[in-house]
Amino acid sequence: MSEQRKNKSIEIKNGSFIDKMNDMVRSKSGEGNGKGSEDPYAFRAPRGREGGKIAYPNVGLLDRPLDMPGAVRKGLIVFLAAAALIGGAFLFRYFDVVVNAPAREEAQVIENTTRTVAYNLPVLLDLMPESDTAMLDQLKASGDTLFERTPIGTDAKGGFQVVRLPEGVSLADAAALYLTGLEKVSASSASHLLNGAWDLTVTREAPYNLFLRYADFSSGSIENAIQNALVAEGLETQDGVESDVDDSGNTYVTGTVEDGSYTWRISVISLSEVYDIKGLPDDALYVGIRMTQNAE
Repeated sequence: MSEQRKNKSIEIKNGSFIDKMNDMVRSKSGEGNGKGSEDPYAFRAPRGREGGKIAYPNVGLLDRPLDMPGAVRKGLIVFLAAAALIGGAFLFRYFDVVVNAPAREEAQVIENTTRTVAYNLPVLLDLMPESDTAMLDQLKASGDTLFERTPIGTDAKGGFQVVRLPEGVSLADAAALYLTGLEKVSASSASHLLNGAWDLTVTREAPYNLFLRYADFSSGSIENAIQNALVAEGLETQDGVESDVDDSGNTYVTGTVEDGSYTWRISVISLSEVYDIKGLPDDALYVGIRMTQNAE
């Protein structure tokens, strides 16, 4: 038995293994018995190994160096440099907006609210006897820049509304700010308009009255704001003055002049109660001065 295995081993070594396999398959399939000259079960050599030889692909291309071409390398360097510059600019802008912008905004608000301004408040008692046209002419004679929010003639019953603009604020700037709404602009923009400005509303419908309003950034307290308003209107020496706090939180003083012909009232409240503008000083105040004609 061992001798037979040895001879068979030698036979396979000396012959093609693939050919022997094909012979074995053909003998089992009955080739030559008239059942067909092609055996569907014949063992076929894989592609690349016909004739007992193995065909290897050309791997020389894989041995080439992996260095990119010079033109491509230069283009990539330029691209990376441009990307670095763009990224640096974006990072600088982001840092400037997130870190520096709030500090600049705060500094601008401080500058706007601490600068010395002249309000040139009109004396309401002097304006009461005047017509709308004469009153506006008198206000313009002061040389102030006036923004007419409600021009004369808008209301058939009479009256108008005018805003005195502080130095450095143009009519176009004021119109844009009022159109946008003061509560929708930044604290620096709002303070630039409010410090040194006043708003006068004339109402002819009974009871006839003048209402003057302004933001006060310099008084620091309600008491000082009231006292400064009394002096500006020439009412600091009036007798029979009453003071109280109304339902809206306004601290006010009131009295009469011209033998009771007119009633005046000065009220003060925190500016934050009137305008919801984040970033304005906590001690900023809102002052209202009203002069009303009493019924005869």
